[in-house]
Amino acid sequence: MLISLLLLAAVQDPLATSPELRDTPPRLISSEPVIIPPDFCIMYKDREKTCSADVSFDILTDGSVSNIEITRSSRVWACDRAVASSIRSRIYERSGGFSVHNEAVQSQTCRALRGR
Repeated sequence: MLISLLLLAAVQDPLATSPELRDTPPRLISSEPVIIPPDFCIMYKDREKTCSADVSFDILTDGSVSNIEITRSSRVWACDRAVASSIRSRIYERSGGFSVHNEAVQSQTCRALRGR
């Protein structure tokens, strides 16, 4: 009887759900924004330019992020690094883990940066 209750609890526990069965990522608790590198806006005359890239990564069971991979580069090394740093800072709710594929991530515009 006790074993069957433990098995039932494990099946109903959302933390025990395998990543393959989840179709939405866990809720994002905190994240730092993508910080535009200092020289980035000087290189471009377009005031609406942003640092943007597509990223794939894994959300671990403790809510941290690992295996960050830039899948579509911004073609500016410093921007790709800023995007990866923002993803690395993310903390998600504890879960059974999840893989995120090709998430589009971008910074604020150069216009917003100049407005500070």
